[in-house]
Amino acid sequence: PPGEPAAEEATPTRHTVKSLADLEEVKRKMKPGDTVNLLLDEKLLKDDDNGSVDMGKVHTVADFLKAANDGGVAVRYLNLAYSNLGVEGMEVLAPHLPKGLKGLDLDVNNLGDDGMEVLASNLPKELTALYLSRNKLGEKGMKVLAPRLPEGLTELALNDNNLGE
Repeated sequence: PPGEPAAEEATPTRHTVKSLADLEEVKRKMKPGDTVNLLLDEKLLKDDDNGSVDMGKVHTVADFLKAANDGGVAVRYLNLAYSNLGVEGMEVLAPHLPKGLKGLDLDVNNLGDDGMEVLASNLPKELTALYLSRNKLGEKGMKVLAPRLPEGLTELALNDNNLGE
């Protein structure tokens, strides 16, 4: 209407998250249409005292992914390599993997066959790059994962697993 200031149109923002502090700040600022790349340091999710995964921190990341999904924010890349998530961590994160996720780096997370089963059930269909090297993946996990790999997947790293010859 005349006399009223024009509504300011929100421009989508691209965020890069490298720490839990960044995660919380971006969570407060993000708006529909924004994109996020999570490039989390290998020590970020670990307990400071013993180096094992800190499940409280894993829940913080899962809550962020859920908020992004619910808020129309596109998380495009998620790097959790060397985080030692194990099956328990994968059970927390996998249900919240973003639908539009393009790249997922889970190298060296001690997922094993059981963790692969959890991941396979939640793989985003838009994924083009998946890194699963050194995760103790065996034949059982691969049999579950292989038929669920997205059609558009162009990069798959499975180095140093228990897949045989």
